[in-house]
Parts: sequence; structure tokens; C-alpha cells
Amino acid sequence: MIATDDKNIGTSGDEFNDSTAKYVLGNAWNGNSYRYTLSKENAQEGETWYARAYLVYTDAEGNVNTIYGKIILANA
Repeated sequence: MIATDDKNIGTSGDEFNDSTAKYVLGNAWNGNSYRYTLSKENAQEGETWYARAYLVYTDAEGNVNTIYGKIILANA
């Protein structure tokens, strides 16, 4: 999961990725499903945070691919 409070990055579509995010959080798990939660402590009133999930996987040919989910925003 990635997150940022930078509006320019958070609203930039494909430019909001694991290289531009303020926070990059992840966990590898070998199974059928996994739930990941991002919590922000000490958020200041009026802050807006942008977050999106992403998946990095290796296909049958050995190519590493990254898929990004929908950008979600939350206001403190």
C-alpha cells in the first residue's frame, strides 16, 4: 500500500506510485488472500491523505509486473 499527503502526487493518476509516495508499506504472504490496513496517527484536522493498493508479481516468463489500484482519499 502507498500513501501521501501531497495533493499534486495523490491526484496525479499513474504518477502516484511506489517511487513517488511518501509512505510505502507492504507485506509478502504466500496464500490466496491477504488484508492490509493503513492507519495514520496524529493526523491534523484538515489534512487530506491519498492511498492506493498495489501488487508486484512475477509472471510465468519471469517478468516482474506492478498493478496499482484505485486512488482513495480521506480527510482528517
